[in-house]
Amino acid sequence: KLSLLCYLLCTGALVLSRDVDSGCEDSKPFGCGLKDKLDDVFGWNDDENENLTRSQIIEKIYSRILKTQLKEGDDDIDLVNVPGLFTTNFGIHMVDENNSELYHFLRQHVVFTYNNAFNTSLILIDLLEMERLGTLKLDDDSTAAAWKATLDSKSGNFAEGSAIFDFSGRIPVISPLGRFMGYKQPIPGGATMNKIWNAAPHFMKEAFYKHTETIISSRVLMGPNIDNTAVMFMAMTAMLENGDKRSAEYEMMLKEVTSFNAAAYRMERSAYQPFVNLNYDPLGVHSGEPDSRDIVDPRSYYCAHPFLMKKIKEAAEKGEDPDVRLAVSWLINQQEIIPDVMELILINANSIDIFVFTSFIRGITTLVLNGADILKEKKQTNFFTEGVQKEYIDSAEFLLWAVESNRINDHPDLISLYPQKYIGYDHLGQLLQWLRNYKDEDIAYDVIIKVRTMLITIVEDYWTKEILDAMVVEEDSQEAYCDGLLGNYAGKSWGEDRLCCTSYYADALVTFWTVRDGKNGLKWLENTPSKVKTVAAYSGNYVARVALDKNTSLQAIMYSIDDNTIDDQPYIWPVNVHEYLNKTAVEPHNQNLVDIDLINLSWNVQGTIEDAKYQEMLKQKWFRKETPQEFQGFNDNDNSNNFPYFYSEGLTLSHAALLLSHLEILDSQ
Repeated sequence: KLSLLCYLLCTGALVLSRDVDSGCEDSKPFGCGLKDKLDDVFGWNDDENENLTRSQIIEKIYSRILKTQLKEGDDDIDLVNVPGLFTTNFGIHMVDENNSELYHFLRQHVVFTYNNAFNTSLILIDLLEMERLGTLKLDDDSTAAAWKATLDSKSGNFAEGSAIFDFSGRIPVISPLGRFMGYKQPIPGGATMNKIWNAAPHFMKEAFYKHTETIISSRVLMGPNIDNTAVMFMAMTAMLENGDKRSAEYEMMLKEVTSFNAAAYRMERSAYQPFVNLNYDPLGVHSGEPDSRDIVDPRSYYCAHPFLMKKIKEAAEKGEDPDVRLAVSWLINQQEIIPDVMELILINANSIDIFVFTSFIRGITTLVLNGADILKEKKQTNFFTEGVQKEYIDSAEFLLWAVESNRINDHPDLISLYPQKYIGYDHLGQLLQWLRNYKDEDIAYDVIIKVRTMLITIVEDYWTKEILDAMVVEEDSQEAYCDGLLGNYAGKSWGEDRLCCTSYYADALVTFWTVRDGKNGLKWLENTPSKVKTVAAYSGNYVARVALDKNTSLQAIMYSIDDNTIDDQPYIWPVNVHEYLNKTAVEPHNQNLVDIDLINLSWNVQGTIEDAKYQEMLKQKWFRKETPQEFQGFNDNDNSNNFPYFYSEGLTLSHAALLLSHLEILDSQ
């Protein structure tokens, strides 16, 4: 924490000397000095944005999205920041009970501008949907550059038997980075380490290189992740739908992507299977070593525990062995990685992320149904294997259970790195908008029909109400909007994320309750609640008014963590695996954490724990400390921790334009 704070202080001084006008007392969302550059960066001129039609607003938003795309000669170009990608921002909001000037300054100004292929893929999906609808004509050169950069960042990962997709790019990351950044333990799931490395400025990377003798590709250590793999599937099928306009990009994709069957293998191999060793035979196929697919992060296990107990009971009633396979954050398997890299590994257990499920489900569905021609052309027709189908339907069932039981809202810190739910709403909405068109007899797989039924229940019975409750409706102005975690959380405001929140929430209402009509049409479902239509229209009015305003903040919390220390991370214990990566046992109760090598400690849950035993373990002390059981809230706890978050200005803008595009089509029909 101290080293990170020291770094921020130094960065703050650099930002102050570079970007902030002396004596400026501006309270606008972009802060002192920075807003004065917006005219130059984005070409904003308020006088030109009055009395525009919705179509003209969409075009102007698009021109600003292109301003966030990296080009040859930009200062940020390096190993992973290649021309064509859209930038991603990394922000840290500081909590300071004294609200000192310094902390206030850092909250406003310390933002690292970096990028990755993940957000570029999401932006491309939005843009391609607008092109399909006919509301936007894409710039061919920009689109081709973004697509090429996205594919290049994963080159080599599609080879048969390889780790296939790695959307983080070939990023040099090993465990000493954690020590260098001041972290005393790896974050289970590994996302934080990777994103902090993406966000680090050049001088920090150079210092890291000097202190590191061995650099190993993150494709080994971080592993490809299922979330980004699924997003790429979506982008591929979007390119296919726009094939008449995007033939060059489609051909580029077919050349670069060589093995979907390898992707299926990795998904099966890495799925969380808590019962895989139930009848384990040490003389069987595992060469004397139990399979590690039943190992999971303890916080993920806490969230899944009631669901797993339910599945055990259901299987017993049928006289069967339980079998559950869930999508996980990382396409890795402990058996395969730990023997090779040992102390250099950053992730030693997989984690469950509810909104990764939504990416997984949408990506798989669109590829299997809409991308069938791709699979045939590449001779990859064995992609949707029985194992992938089982993982697909079990993940959907877990998602429905988490929503119905309110588990998803009770523990947002444990269940997802997407606390704002933007991604989940978007994936399920856009998937159903397309999938509702299919008749049962046109779908070759029963599991897809069953999953569609589950998803409709989620969006119609739960998420619609959740979004409507979050929206502020102003009848006088006929506008509606919402604030996210930055804008209004626990009665506090840490920033301005109203445009992004409104765009995602309102567009989700539209996609939940519309269906595609022909090649580029949309229509409301007959049973659409009138309030849904009203709030969507009012939200469109708000977005159309503010999206081109130079004082409108483009911030958001797309993905994040609650940056607690190991002492106060809820349910970081109990565990039934407590050992170093070299298999040396670690006594977990009567030692102090300061005496433990946390970097190389494996603290996980393997298999399942009988409920009575698990409740007893929750009451035990681990490393002489009680198990934290209360989530203090994002950026709202008593320890004044940092709150890191990641967002994309281009993605905020692309989704604002997508909402307006959907409304434009609905109003024209």
